Amino acid sequence: MWSPVSSMLVCLTTTLATPWMDASLSPATRADKLLAVLSRSEKIAMTFATHTSSSHAKQHNATGIGAVKYMSAFKCSSKRPEDCVEQRNTLQHLFLQSSNHSIPISFINEGLHGGASGGTIFPEPITQSLTWNSTLVKLIGAAIAAEASAIGVDTGVCPRHWCPPLTHQ
Repeated sequence: MWSPVSSMLVCLTTTLATPWMDASLSPATRADKLLAVLSRSEKIAMTFATHTSSSHAKQHNATGIGAVKYMSAFKCSSKRPEDCVEQRNTLQHLFLQSSNHSIPISFINEGLHGGASGGTIFPEPITQSLTWNSTLVKLIGAAIAAEASAIGVDTGVCPRHWCPPLTHQ
């Protein structure tokens, strides 16, 4: 039966067993503690992102995996986006339960002109740039981020280019 005391004990036990999950420590200290217990193969696995099905991602649950491409991993319906979220949560739960270190998967998705299956599709960035309206482009980016976040995507991937200012002589 749940009680505040049993809940505190579970949190304390988890923090003692996985000190890198202790939010009172600095990020650098937490990273050092985690890196100290990861094997070489686990560290390598954390750099890998699968862009295929969730069944392929599940093959990596022994060592963990850095990221799963959201739209490739799940069968999503634009009519029921919650099915996609359910599949994501099931896969995340599997990795958290089978991981020796309680490391969650990062769910990534391309976010150039839309962030979610069944979500809004905006013009490609090259077309957006033709508006010369940076406020509009920022609003599009915010909408893409909100839609992606709503279905559990935690990292949007899109190129960003820097170009020095042009000077006319």
